[in-house]
Amino acid sequence: MKSTRFLSATFAAVAMLSACGGGGSDSPAPAPAAALAITADNQAVVARAAMDGSTALGGAQVLDNDDRATALSANATARKTARGAVLGATQHALAFAFPQQRRAALSAKARPLAAETIGCTLGGSFTLTTEDRDGNGGSSSGDTLTMSFTQCSELADEQLSGTIVFTLSSFGSDTQFGGTLAFQSVTVTAGDTATGISGSVSVEYQETSQTHIEMTIGSGGLTASIDSPDYEDTVIYEPGLRIDMTETSTATLFSLDGSLSTTALGGRITVATLQPLAQLNSDAYANSGQVRVDGASSSRLLVTVLSNAQVQLELDADGDGVFTAPTIVPWGDLLSD
Repeated sequence: MKSTRFLSATFAAVAMLSACGGGGSDSPAPAPAAALAITADNQAVVARAAMDGSTALGGAQVLDNDDRATALSANATARKTARGAVLGATQHALAFAFPQQRRAALSAKARPLAAETIGCTLGGSFTLTTEDRDGNGGSSSGDTLTMSFTQCSELADEQLSGTIVFTLSSFGSDTQFGGTLAFQSVTVTAGDTATGISGSVSVEYQETSQTHIEMTIGSGGLTASIDSPDYEDTVIYEPGLRIDMTETSTATLFSLDGSLSTTALGGRITVATLQPLAQLNSDAYANSGQVRVDGASSSRLLVTVLSNAQVQLELDADGDGVFTAPTIVPWGDLLSD
């Protein structure tokens, strides 16, 4: 059975989250934050913002079955990362949609709009509405899947509510498709952590001997907010930012390229993946990879993964092309909450 890496994430109750237009339309993107100068004082926070997605790469799970409780299991660290929320939200939607889509598509042959409500394992419900816009009785470009979660719980400490609209742009099969996900007031609580997500992202999914997911932030941007007793942050991913993930039977490769700003940073950075982060299924952190972070006044930070235990930071604060002596930081310290 084919499988995909599940980045189970928390989306949580953030009252000011605004709904993105149904079917993937975008509101105007907010004005970008001012670029942040990277210094010796903030380099660890900058590195965290650039690298937090690597902790969301744990635990291969099955996409194409109905064992949703298994599919939504995750490592605890991933639940506390904003990028984990972005990836997790996308895969939540795909995991819930497509096993049910196959059944809903049968009903669509008799009518263009079919809805099915399923009870979640530990309480709450999930409703999938399939709109067959061309009336062909199957999945095709332009069709929409509207996934509405009402206090849906598949794990003892998680609860998901809100709506995710997936508009298909292409459909070859359940293992090869593309489209746009619009997150409409999606909220999740997980233990004492709360995260919210709002905006849209285009998705290309292909599953062969390996699984490849490519996401590009829509023209209205995407916001992920996280709040826990010991950590809170809001990350704004700017339009065009690209997240890429490839899973094999033993490891996952991950990259991010584009600009983002966060409350914790107080400014904007641009991330370029020079070598994809690679994480073995059995590890809590990536064991290799390198990213460059660009800030104001040509300041740069080079972040190199030395092992699944250590990360190296090299700073060029004044943009003269000369990096400082490396600083070695344990993964656990870099991403501690």
